[in-house]
Amino acid sequence: MRYLYYQFIKNWQPLIDIIVIQETIKTFALKTKTTLFIIAILISGSLAAQNIRYNVVKGSKTIGSMDINRIQNGNSVRYDIKNDVEFTLLFSFTSVYWLSETFENGLLQKGDSHNLFNGRKQKYTDVERVDGKYYVSEDGVRSYITSKDVSYTVSNLYFTEPVGITEVFSQWFGKYLTMKKIGDHFYEMTSPDGVNTYKYKDGICTEVKVSRDFATFYFKIQEESFAKAKTY
Repeated sequence: MRYLYYQFIKNWQPLIDIIVIQETIKTFALKTKTTLFIIAILISGSLAAQNIRYNVVKGSKTIGSMDINRIQNGNSVRYDIKNDVEFTLLFSFTSVYWLSETFENGLLQKGDSHNLFNGRKQKYTDVERVDGKYYVSEDGVRSYITSKDVSYTVSNLYFTEPVGITEVFSQWFGKYLTMKKIGDHFYEMTSPDGVNTYKYKDGICTEVKVSRDFATFYFKIQEESFAKAKTY
């Protein structure tokens, strides 16, 4: 009997080894999937991301797009904006604009922005909060602007209706811009470049009218993007 047992083990050992290896792999894979699932839950519990996309319209033609991301991680919130436009005024022009801002506990801490016009860098700015004071740099030239806490900026305009807000900080211009309510869920902001009007629905900006001396543009939210934004 013992002889038959050893013969069985001898003949079937390779298969047994394969089965053991397969079960080990299955166990490892299951543990790995479980670990990844737990990590995903932890990440989803601490991170919340929103995205809004607008079509840039001039007349009846869509000439570009603007994407805005809002990423929250605990008490930290980051906004990223990218605006890409191509239009013609006697000649063809392309303009690409980026802006990023980070808030901690509701206050702006840092940010930067720049744009390219026909492929050439036109302007670069950054803002930083140091010891309760804000400094803005434009094309490398740094200047002190204010010690007043900055809690509402141009980035906030797209995700949060400016109810009761009379001024909005713009790092691009390095100062506060005037904001006033001109109708139900309808606001007007004045900048050195011209006037912007903002329309809101369910707290989300659905349309921006940008009025300039040379042209008027509209930023119109995409329907699918609006539907997703409302769920947050």
